[in-house]
Amino acid sequence: MNKFQRHVLRAPEGNEDGSGGSTLTGGTGGAADWRGSLPEDLRAHPALTDIKDVGGLAKSFVHAQSMIGADKIVLPKADASPAEMADFYNKLGRPGAADGYKFSETTVEGAPKDEATQKWARDIFHKHGLTQKQADGLYQDYVAKVGGDMKSMQEARSAQREQALEQLRGEWKGNEFDVNVQLAQRAVKTFGSEDLVKYLNESGEGDNPMLIKLFANIGKQLGEDQAFGGRSSQSGFVAGPEAAKAEIGKLQTDTDFQKAYMNRDAPGHKEAVERMERLFKVAYPGKVES
Repeated sequence: MNKFQRHVLRAPEGNEDGSGGSTLTGGTGGAADWRGSLPEDLRAHPALTDIKDVGGLAKSFVHAQSMIGADKIVLPKADASPAEMADFYNKLGRPGAADGYKFSETTVEGAPKDEATQKWARDIFHKHGLTQKQADGLYQDYVAKVGGDMKSMQEARSAQREQALEQLRGEWKGNEFDVNVQLAQRAVKTFGSEDLVKYLNESGEGDNPMLIKLFANIGKQLGEDQAFGGRSSQSGFVAGPEAAKAEIGKLQTDTDFQKAYMNRDAPGHKEAVERMERLFKVAYPGKVES
């Protein structure tokens, strides 16, 4: 190895001539040694711990100068009093009173817009120190969440309703479904109150197959009594031709009834004939002789 190579390999970091640089300019010794030129009582000061070099010290000084005269907010201690916390929240931008919050208008479908809900939100937000911007943003998110949940519930209820109706359509063929639903509705109106109707509509139980069948059967009994001049005629309930036609169709498929109806020697033949005649008179008014 010649003298030039030995010189290059042994040259310390710093200037090209190998002389190195001063401590303050980041020469030999590294960035951690920049505090060596400071007075001894400042070298180990905690405020300088995270400053790596003179450039960092300069930036810190410039930033400190820019903060002179600016409003400063001191974080409250863990044991701060309610009054101290209130002062802290107010400095952050909390309105002086709960009614100082202003909420943006919302168009979310199904979202609550009542004053009671907004008052509740304002009181809660003020209690926990939210700024105007935070409170408005949180309220809008809350409204969107509630609106979305209500929409999902409505969609689920609608799907449930369709499923229930399809189930009944599978059991009640042809126009039997429409006839039975009409009978069920008339039975509810006859025996039920407005509160019952409201409950069935709002709870979704009005689409419950078991209840529809129950009221349809009640409606059929009312219709049959009306056709036979029974007690339901006194209540003012009128089954109508469709109910009578539905009952005729039912009896036509009833094996036991048909045996009595078609065989004049069978027990109950006379009653079966009279029953069918009355039903036809109701089903086809003006077309069947009295």
